[in-house]
Amino acid sequence: MGERGKVYALDKQPSAIKRVEEKAKMEGFGNIDTILSDGNTGLSDETVNVILLYGVLPEVESKEVILRELYRVLKPSGCLSTRFCFRMKKDRILEIMEATGLFLLREQKGHLLNFEKAKSTGTKVI
Repeated sequence: MGERGKVYALDKQPSAIKRVEEKAKMEGFGNIDTILSDGNTGLSDETVNVILLYGVLPEVESKEVILRELYRVLKPSGCLSTRFCFRMKKDRILEIMEATGLFLLREQKGHLLNFEKAKSTGTKVI
């Protein structure tokens, strides 16, 4: 991240946001901003370099809504990284990403799937 880097931690649960804020304060991190939301980040378009979406997709009801928001805030050269596990298999993640038309698989590293923005956005509903 470097000295000017910023981390945005988004969650819909106030208790999760509070834990992140407490941990950041305890560790002396002043570059972590928390966002209490169920999807809308409030961030400007194309301002985020990397999105870590770990353990989130199985929990999200409206997957297309959150993926559209992440597409909006991700820079054109950015990366969205997610992981597959017993709760959501690799094939299901790829199916979701393909159905939205928003992200293309860039690479797989173990259980991590790294995606880049598609050039044009799809309008399919999942």
